[in-house]
Amino acid sequence: MDEHKIRKVVILSLASTLLALLFFIFGRTLSKGNILLDLVYYILSIAMLLISVLALYNNNKIQKNRLFQYLILVNVLFMALLTLYMAINHLA
Repeated sequence: MDEHKIRKVVILSLASTLLALLFFIFGRTLSKGNILLDLVYYILSIAMLLISVLALYNNNKIQKNRLFQYLILVNVLFMALLTLYMAINHLA
Protein backbone atom coordinates (compact mmCIF):
# COMPACT_ATOMS: atom_id res chain seq x y z
CA MET A 1 0.00 0.00 0.00
CA ASP A 2 1.54 3.28 -1.01
CA GLU A 3 1.91 6.25 1.28
CA HIS A 4 -0.81 8.25 -0.48
CA LYS A 5 -3.44 5.58 0.23
CA ILE A 6 -2.36 5.30 3.87
CA ARG A 7 -2.66 9.07 4.25
CA LYS A 8 -6.12 9.00 2.67
CA VAL A 9 -7.33 6.26 5.04
CA VAL A 10 -5.98 8.09 8.09
CA ILE A 11 -7.51 11.44 7.08
CA LEU A 12 -10.91 9.87 6.35
CA SER A 13 -10.83 7.99 9.64
CA LEU A 14 -10.00 11.13 11.59
CA ALA A 15 -12.72 13.05 9.75
CA SER A 16 -15.26 10.34 10.55
CA THR A 17 -14.25 10.38 14.21
CA LEU A 18 -14.54 14.17 14.38
CA LEU A 19 -17.92 14.15 12.68
CA ALA A 20 -19.23 11.45 15.03
CA LEU A 21 -18.14 13.40 18.09
CA LEU A 22 -19.60 16.64 16.72
CA PHE A 23 -22.91 14.84 16.06
CA PHE A 24 -23.00 13.67 19.65
CA ILE A 25 -22.14 17.12 21.04
CA PHE A 26 -24.75 18.73 18.81
CA GLY A 27 -27.35 16.19 19.88
CA ARG A 28 -26.50 16.70 23.53
CA THR A 29 -26.95 20.47 23.31
CA LEU A 30 -30.16 20.08 21.32
CA SER A 31 -31.82 17.47 23.53
CA LYS A 32 -31.42 19.16 26.93
CA GLY A 33 -31.83 15.86 28.77
CA ASN A 34 -34.41 14.20 26.51
CA ILE A 35 -33.44 10.54 26.43
CA LEU A 36 -34.91 9.85 22.98
CA LEU A 37 -32.91 12.57 21.23
CA ASP A 38 -29.80 11.61 23.16
CA LEU A 39 -30.30 8.01 22.08
CA VAL A 40 -30.69 8.93 18.40
CA TYR A 41 -27.50 10.98 18.36
CA TYR A 42 -25.71 8.33 20.43
CA ILE A 43 -26.61 5.63 17.89
CA LEU A 44 -25.49 7.85 14.99
CA SER A 45 -22.19 8.58 16.70
CA ILE A 46 -21.50 4.97 17.62
CA ALA A 47 -22.33 3.84 14.07
CA MET A 48 -19.91 6.36 12.56
CA LEU A 49 -17.16 5.40 15.00
CA LEU A 50 -17.78 1.71 14.28
CA ILE A 51 -17.56 2.30 10.53
CA SER A 52 -14.27 4.11 11.06
CA VAL A 53 -12.93 1.21 13.13
CA LEU A 54 -13.98 -1.32 10.49
CA ALA A 55 -12.29 0.67 7.72
CA LEU A 56 -9.10 0.90 9.75
CA TYR A 57 -9.26 -2.81 10.62
CA ASN A 58 -9.67 -3.85 6.97
CA ASN A 59 -6.75 -1.66 5.93
CA ASN A 60 -4.70 -2.99 8.84
CA LYS A 61 -5.26 -6.54 7.55
CA ILE A 62 -3.84 -5.53 4.16
CA GLN A 63 -0.83 -3.73 5.56
CA LYS A 64 0.19 -3.83 9.20
CA ASN A 65 0.64 -0.25 10.34
CA ARG A 66 0.98 0.98 13.92
CA LEU A 67 -0.93 4.16 13.09
CA PHE A 68 -4.00 2.12 12.09
CA GLN A 69 -3.85 0.21 15.37
CA TYR A 70 -3.49 3.43 17.35
CA LEU A 71 -6.49 5.01 15.62
CA ILE A 72 -8.56 1.88 16.26
CA LEU A 73 -7.70 2.16 19.95
CA VAL A 74 -8.63 5.87 20.00
CA ASN A 75 -12.00 5.16 18.35
CA VAL A 76 -12.75 2.34 20.78
CA LEU A 77 -11.94 4.65 23.69
CA PHE A 78 -14.28 7.30 22.29
CA MET A 79 -17.04 4.68 21.98
CA ALA A 80 -16.45 3.68 25.60
CA LEU A 81 -16.60 7.32 26.73
CA LEU A 82 -19.86 7.95 24.87
CA THR A 83 -21.38 4.79 26.34
CA LEU A 84 -20.20 5.74 29.83
CA TYR A 85 -21.73 9.20 29.42
CA MET A 86 -25.08 7.75 28.35
CA ALA A 87 -25.04 5.23 31.21
CA ILE A 88 -24.22 7.81 33.87
CA ASN A 89 -26.69 10.46 32.74
CA HIS A 90 -29.69 8.32 31.81
CA LEU A 91 -29.50 5.12 33.83
CA ALA A 92 -28.72 6.61 37.22
